[in-house]
Amino acid sequence: MRESKFRGKRIDNDKWVYGDLIHCYGADAGRIFIKTFTGLYEVDPTTVGEYTGLKDKNDREIYEGDILTDKYESIGTVDWWNAGFVVNFGDVDIFQIADCFDESYQMWFIGNIHDNPELLINLS
Repeated sequence: MRESKFRGKRIDNDKWVYGDLIHCYGADAGRIFIKTFTGLYEVDPTTVGEYTGLKDKNDREIYEGDILTDKYESIGTVDWWNAGFVVNFGDVDIFQIADCFDESYQMWFIGNIHDNPELLINLS
């Protein structure tokens, strides 16, 4: 079973937190929090991304919204599409994420769409 974990940027200090996702309803509808071992933090909803259950060749966890590259210098973003995670190479192609993390082909993290949008300039 895949670990269910999320990340998001805190509203109060713009730092990333990782943990359980909590949606608010009623008077606080639209507010989203991430619960960690150390506390409960409100996060910017546009930055929330789910953990894919995969790690790159450097043992870094891969999340929705991450930007990945490979030995050919291809660049793709991790997206949720058709009920599964994919690596989206823009107009070029879309691959199931598991196909990008096997023994014969390995991608790795170089940034994310929130902190490093400049990496996406050539991705169309």
